[in-house]
Amino acid sequence: MHREHMEVAISSAAQGGKVAIFAENLRQSEQLAHDVEELVPSEYVEKVSRANGRRAIHLHGGGSIRFIPTQQSAGRGLSLDRAYLPITTDRDTLAAIIPSLCTSQDGVLTGY
Repeated sequence: MHREHMEVAISSAAQGGKVAIFAENLRQSEQLAHDVEELVPSEYVEKVSRANGRRAIHLHGGGSIRFIPTQQSAGRGLSLDRAYLPITTDRDTLAAIIPSLCTSQDGVLTGY
């Protein structure tokens, strides 16, 4: 994932947005979480959570960035303002993610 995408994700979450960064597998998801955590100014962070193969950075102001392997339910049940996913994501996974963006005024889907 490009640094520019990470910075936009952080900016959106800092403004209260709900962001998800999907990865092809758990290892890649954990690496992306680590990379983004290093870019987020510590004063923005309310808490970092790690559970069941998912990680999230919760920011003051209500925004968050979730890191989700596409093999794990692909974001079903989430309400998102932005989603980033690998360009190799299959059609079924993409179809499962799109409804998560429908309630947002932004609803931005970005491939990386």
